[in-house]
Amino acid sequence: MKYVLAIVLCVCFSCSDNTNTRIMNDVFKKDVKLVAKKMPVKEVLNPANIVKLKDYLIIQNEYISGEDCFYVYSLDQMKFCFSFGRLGQGDGEFIAPRIVQNNTGNRLSIFDSARDKIFVYDVSDTKSQLVNELKIMSIEHPTQEISYVNDSIVLFQITGRIGNSLYSYNLNTNNVLDTLEFDSGLKEIMSNKYNSNFDFYNLTNVGRKFVVGFNYINEFKVGELDDNYKFQVHEGAKLKNYGLAPNDPDKLYKNNFYYMFPSATSELLFLPYLGLEATTLQPFPINLKGRHFDFFVEMYDWNLNPIARLKFDNDLIKLCIDKDRNKIYTWNPVEDFDNILVYSIENIDKSAM
Repeated sequence: MKYVLAIVLCVCFSCSDNTNTRIMNDVFKKDVKLVAKKMPVKEVLNPANIVKLKDYLIIQNEYISGEDCFYVYSLDQMKFCFSFGRLGQGDGEFIAPRIVQNNTGNRLSIFDSARDKIFVYDVSDTKSQLVNELKIMSIEHPTQEISYVNDSIVLFQITGRIGNSLYSYNLNTNNVLDTLEFDSGLKEIMSNKYNSNFDFYNLTNVGRKFVVGFNYINEFKVGELDDNYKFQVHEGAKLKNYGLAPNDPDKLYKNNFYYMFPSATSELLFLPYLGLEATTLQPFPINLKGRHFDFFVEMYDWNLNPIARLKFDNDLIKLCIDKDRNKIYTWNPVEDFDNILVYSIENIDKSAM
């Protein structure tokens, strides 16, 4: 029986090696290798997200009962300040919290999707002070991303069985201004085998400009909101024509995975890119070889001109771009959270040209 099991495992690994060939977009002159400076973390937490305020780094902890949800670190001193917010229904507690992106100054906004409320805090070295609550109306669930355009307009990303949509929403008037759905053509191609996950994408924006990167399609698109906050989509970057039809429409994870959690500044796009089967992101037993998140990061300007492809010395999922300090903050999702990983990107666009 042991010999039979050994043969089965060898066959599985062999098949994975043969089919899991990495696809790369050959539009960059060279790869730029980055090595992390490690900022030790003594606090015990499991990161789910990381965002930057003016003077602080905020790390959202996974939903763990009895543990704080948000951990505050000083960017100047690179040290832990305090943590706050637990799961629950009382004052200062959250049911389903998600950090709102694109906060200004040292003001942190947290969206609790179970209550349809945004809680706004002023953050200092020693505490968070609740300064406002905003009720969200007429938004479907579940929400995937929420991000400020300015102090009164936010973008929502909604996903569900019927598709994926973007909403622009006015916080002052509590109404939806516009919606956007991308038509990849997969519904027509796949017919009754269509799964909306094949069309899934992740979103980020800088003011009115936004970018989406598709998970299972080797493409990203940029656009902007007009003066009335209506969506205007520019031509996307179709980097290679691999065809939209999935290799295996019955098994999502057996198809190639491309873009995930884009980040951006006013000048540059940072697009984590995998180019491998999605099984590589999954834990045992879906992935017998062990999961890994060895994303490259493709850098473009907003006109879709390729700048550089970044190669990191650690696995990563989400990036936090610090334009003021020319840094990227992230963490390794397959290791215990012992360090915040800090990468310097000073002059990287010039060195890569």
